[in-house]
Amino acid sequence: MVWLIFTVGAQSKFLYRGGMVLFSLFTVLIMWAILSNIGKWNWLMTNPIFDWIGSRSYEIYVYQLPVFIFFEDKFKNVADHQLLYAVVEILLIVGISELSYRFVEVPFGKYDYKQLFSELYRFMSHTRIREIILGVLAIIGGVGILQSTTVNPKQANHTELANRIQKNAKTEKENNKNLAKDIKSGKKVKSSNKDQSQLEKNGLTAAQVKEAQNLSGTAVGDSVMLAGHDDLQKIFPRFYIDAQVSRQPAAAVPDIKSLANQGLLGKNVVIGLGTNGNISPETMKQIMDIAGPKRNVFWINVHIPTETWQNSVNAMLKDSQKKYKNLYIIDWNDYINQHPSWLYSDQAHPNNQGAPKYATFVAQNVLKHAIK
Repeated sequence: MVWLIFTVGAQSKFLYRGGMVLFSLFTVLIMWAILSNIGKWNWLMTNPIFDWIGSRSYEIYVYQLPVFIFFEDKFKNVADHQLLYAVVEILLIVGISELSYRFVEVPFGKYDYKQLFSELYRFMSHTRIREIILGVLAIIGGVGILQSTTVNPKQANHTELANRIQKNAKTEKENNKNLAKDIKSGKKVKSSNKDQSQLEKNGLTAAQVKEAQNLSGTAVGDSVMLAGHDDLQKIFPRFYIDAQVSRQPAAAVPDIKSLANQGLLGKNVVIGLGTNGNISPETMKQIMDIAGPKRNVFWINVHIPTETWQNSVNAMLKDSQKKYKNLYIIDWNDYINQHPSWLYSDQAHPNNQGAPKYATFVAQNVLKHAIK
């Protein structure tokens, strides 16, 4: 069990092809060994610490997720303080679990529920109390009914970020359909003079804009790239951009391979993956093998301080750059750290002000080593 915990990653294929079943079998075996009281397993596992954890295990299970969610929402730099935050979260979970055990589970566990209805009847028999409770329930119910008439059930998520991503996803789909035909036919895609003027205002020189307009390439990423899709497309009108929400690095491998088989993988490949989880050396190798030595790969590192894997992903990318000569890392994390106002409240996706900056920064780095 210990070996599986420390060697099998969350994205490992083995985990979903028998690994979880194997771990469950090991759990049953160790429970059987302890409960049967044969050998020394029961003696080894019997101690005050395990007794305390066992008696509070349900509370620990119930409260751990709320603590993780609310603590990390209020204290966002998880990636830079992983050990400290983990210790604080454990102390909070243990403290809340102990209070809940003492003042909720034990008292309610000893309560004689046969008396519940008779006590409720006696409580509600007081006219004034009954009228107050019924009045409060009537007010709450009435307000709820009135509010329900003002809610549009089709707009489950109507935040500015969600609207931006949905809009860009629609634009991406329509644009890629036409762009795929143009790329395969060799037709040149042109941008408007209006776009060129705006791009220069965002930080690109006239020469850089001209070079970017004629550059062949492909970009594959997750929702961060999707949030900056339209601005990136204006700079690179000949780039086939494939960005998807919640995309895991390993899940993008078959998509990149498919683009290569269709002739849609350009000479310059921009990757924006790692926001949703760690990148394994195997995934990196697969992507670099698909790209091959005749393409340059530009990988945008991640900025997601609310998640523990930010630093490990960026460290892995930095190490990979030493291994692959045609791999260039775009240090978006360092750049955006200096401009937090360019991000939405989730501290990961560029907002309306940040999206043009994201696209411009990516372009500046790509143009340094782009294959013409």
